[in-house]
Amino acid sequence: KVDMDITHALEPAEIENGFILTCQAHPISDKVVIDFDQK
Repeated sequence: KVDMDITHALEPAEIENGFILTCQAHPISDKVVIDFDQK
């Protein structure tokens, strides 16, 4: 899980589907996996 400072570039549905802005994300769990190739 991550917390994001600003999410203006994402639609609410994208956030619900787990999309994050890596430039705004701060980890809030012990493990974070980021997959730039997922479709």
